[in-house]
Amino acid sequence: IVSTLLVEVGMAVGYGMATALPTRLVCFAVMVSPVGAWLRQYLSKFNSLVPSIPIGTLLANALGTIITMVIAILTWRDEALSASPIVRDENLRIILTGIVLAGSGDLSTVSSFVKEVKVIGEKNIWLGVRYTLVTFVVGQIIGAIFWGIYFA
Repeated sequence: IVSTLLVEVGMAVGYGMATALPTRLVCFAVMVSPVGAWLRQYLSKFNSLVPSIPIGTLLANALGTIITMVIAILTWRDEALSASPIVRDENLRIILTGIVLAGSGDLSTVSSFVKEVKVIGEKNIWLGVRYTLVTFVVGQIIGAIFWGIYFA
């Protein structure tokens, strides 16, 4: 815990001192990263509630997808469609991008998902397939809802 706090303080100082956009983004992403990992670890406690589906991982992936979709909508721009981002402040865009890259990225890691699909699939291949499909369908539904609201 002490080493994590030292890294966090160092990154906060780096973020405050840096002037280059990539450096500030990396510093903020490193500061946010533990939050996603800690939340994922907490949600993993719910994995045993439903024996055939690790519900904690599914919740973590769904929450990570929701966070990513909301921030994508807030920061998305497309010159071809004349769509400008809702959030135009560069500092806020750095913060939001850091949340997606690190916080949401650590919350919804592919490695945990793949490991759980493998473990479930070794017991019963069809449960592994079902869990994979449920995860992808939930992600697609979340994306369709948020982009549908944005473009409505």
